[in-house]
Amino acid sequence: MLDFVTPHSPAAVLLSVVAISSWLLHAYWRFQDRRAPPGPTGDPIFGIARHIPKSHLHLYLTELNKQHGDLAYFRVFAVKGLTVGSYKHITNLFSRRGLVYSDRPPLPMNDIHVGVGGHSPVTKWGDKWNEERRMFVSHMGKDVVRNSYRADVIQEAREGVLRASRNSVNNSWDFFQTLLRTFIHTIYGIKIESKDDPILKAAVAGTGLASASAVPSRHLVNVLPFLTYVPDWFPGTHWKALGRMWKEQVTQMKLLPFTQMLKNQEGGTAMESFSSRMLQDPQRTLTDDQVMHTAGSCFIAGTETSSGTVMYFIWAMLMYPEVQKKAQQEVDHVVGTDRLPTHEDYANGGMPYVESIFKEILRWRPGAPWGIPHATTKDDEYEGYLIPKGTVIFQNSWAISRDPELYEDAEQFNPDRFMVSDSPLDPRSFVFNVGRRSCPGQFYAELVDVSNMITLLATMDIVKPIDKAGNVIEPSSETTGKLTNLPVPFQYVLKPRSPESLALLEAAVGAA
Repeated sequence: MLDFVTPHSPAAVLLSVVAISSWLLHAYWRFQDRRAPPGPTGDPIFGIARHIPKSHLHLYLTELNKQHGDLAYFRVFAVKGLTVGSYKHITNLFSRRGLVYSDRPPLPMNDIHVGVGGHSPVTKWGDKWNEERRMFVSHMGKDVVRNSYRADVIQEAREGVLRASRNSVNNSWDFFQTLLRTFIHTIYGIKIESKDDPILKAAVAGTGLASASAVPSRHLVNVLPFLTYVPDWFPGTHWKALGRMWKEQVTQMKLLPFTQMLKNQEGGTAMESFSSRMLQDPQRTLTDDQVMHTAGSCFIAGTETSSGTVMYFIWAMLMYPEVQKKAQQEVDHVVGTDRLPTHEDYANGGMPYVESIFKEILRWRPGAPWGIPHATTKDDEYEGYLIPKGTVIFQNSWAISRDPELYEDAEQFNPDRFMVSDSPLDPRSFVFNVGRRSCPGQFYAELVDVSNMITLLATMDIVKPIDKAGNVIEPSSETTGKLTNLPVPFQYVLKPRSPESLALLEAAVGAA
């Protein structure tokens, strides 16, 4: 069958060159990695490529940390990776050595083909990123969120809960659209009145695509960047067409609301918003396009994770009705029954049990369990190991949230763990990522999530639906396993706690 491969034939020479080159490359990589942290050996050339799953990467990374320690090193082709499963180590690396560990790795599917490379969450470390982050924090920092966004966010939460209460049965993903409306209102000053609004439709279509394209293991081009230059007609390049389609959807997601906001400004009808504040900032150094990208970053980085937190809250209330009852009692005690709660009621420890539920949801189901990967800017010596330049660093929040030294019975949903005087590590210290790349919108995210939580608790009982045969429909415990690990869709019912609570909600929405 291989008669054409004679000892001196061109085919034999080519096979020999390939074999020798592969062996030399593998030997070189092994030599390079001789001082790296422990990890799986992997296959020659391919590394652990064939073992990496297409979904639920956090579970695989956690298994690596269990087998090889809190610092587990691996290769996928030429890409060097390190999963960090310890809060101590991730703090040492991302905070104390932030200058070395705050870059982003190249992700061609995300950066080039979908065109998200210019957005702050994935921008390379440098002056551009620093300026974008400075501007973002100036208009989405803790004080700005408290003083400028609370009223609009709580109003959107009330409207969303009232809409959902009018359905006989709700799908958990409906809250995704509720939170999209909230983000659009805050970021662009645009009020979405209909589910058919083209701005809302564009947001629904484009929001999850950026995170999908940023998963290193989902697209081969992310670990073999040279595939970017393979012609479109070449077999197996269907991902290029997919990238073009995704790029158009992401572009529309950013362009439609930003353009509408500019038109509203010209017509004198614009409401104050995150984007308008940035455009009017006298210290602004960003171009209009950069402001548009920064606004789009809010969608890309915030809506899925915030939606996931509310979805997991609803799921937990279905499965742990005693927790729901206790939280409702606290809300009633703080607020009474003659008005609706506001974020001011919750802030500064006003509702400690509700805050414990929020913390526990973040810990129990972290929205981005392995985060957006970091990359090292140079070789670094740490704990006696050499972490090479260009290593892709995964903050394994899933492993940290299951660390038995931090959290007892970590798989159990238990808000009471945070109600004791010596409560464990606040998950907000790592779930929003650690160090210079920590999420600058975390205070806004908590505002949005908690506003929906306390509105639901004050006005509704969250219960499981009943099918036509009278059987209780149990929610699935499965998750999507993507970069943002959302629950798969499940059903629930909202029942007004009393005619008075429903009347308060209707009055608040009708008076807006």
